[in-house]
Amino acid sequence: GVEAELPTLPACHVSGDVGEEETRRNARVCSHKEVTAAAAPPAMEAETITTSGGVAEAPDVAPEEQERAGSFPAVVRLSVGGAEFTTVLATLTQADPACMLAAMFAGRFALPTVPSGAVTGALCYFIDRDPTHFRHVLNWLRAPGALYCRDDELRELLADARYFGVSGLADEVARRLAAIEEAEVGRRAVVTPKEIIHMLNHKTGRALQLASVALCEGAVLNGLDMTEANLQYASLRGASLRNVSLHHANLQFADLTGANLECANLVYADLANANLTNAKCVTFFRAFVLSLVLWLWH
Repeated sequence: GVEAELPTLPACHVSGDVGEEETRRNARVCSHKEVTAAAAPPAMEAETITTSGGVAEAPDVAPEEQERAGSFPAVVRLSVGGAEFTTVLATLTQADPACMLAAMFAGRFALPTVPSGAVTGALCYFIDRDPTHFRHVLNWLRAPGALYCRDDELRELLADARYFGVSGLADEVARRLAAIEEAEVGRRAVVTPKEIIHMLNHKTGRALQLASVALCEGAVLNGLDMTEANLQYASLRGASLRNVSLHHANLQFADLTGANLECANLVYADLANANLTNAKCVTFFRAFVLSLVLWLWH
């Protein structure tokens, strides 16, 4: 028979001293390499920036692009209400993975940025919050268990700890506040309604100071003018305070469990953290409106 002529393959050199079978095999291998090379996509070159010294460096990535990529710089600048803080990413994401700050830097959503006032050209991730106690929150994340603040800061710090979802810090602050309140209760001086009436009759323009006092349970103080009285941490359990004027009074942390506050004037009274369990609270304003409606009806 007549043998078919083999195609000329420029990419492969076929030696003349090889046999016919090996010639065919070499032809098939070279043809396969050419097809594979033609089908392969061109290699993508990584974007680099070459400095004057000839060293290739990765380009700077804007914070917005880092967020889209789900990554943040190792050192993070924060602007909390305009005050700047610098920390490492691991502090925000690893100390308390369930807190709000960890969620913010998980890369799931975009974060607002503002120019840094300390470093020219740098950007800070902005948090719209009062910065007064944020250093305590950050220090807790840096070293859980480390809490160095004054007792008068604890109440506001508790609000911040709950806002940022740092549960360990919130629990510790609540524990310290409870201990302070318990100590205040232990120092309460017991006074009688007669002594309070005496103090009211002999006060010389100064607001009544009854902070941390304890009344006998069920004491009757109806109708007294206790405007601007300081009753912080006072125990008024079961007291009858009907028609009492507590206008502008300080009742923070006061124990008013079961107290009768019907028609009491509580306008501008500070009842923050007061215990009003089972208290009867028909306020002065509601009593006034009710009286007005009854008067118009008749």
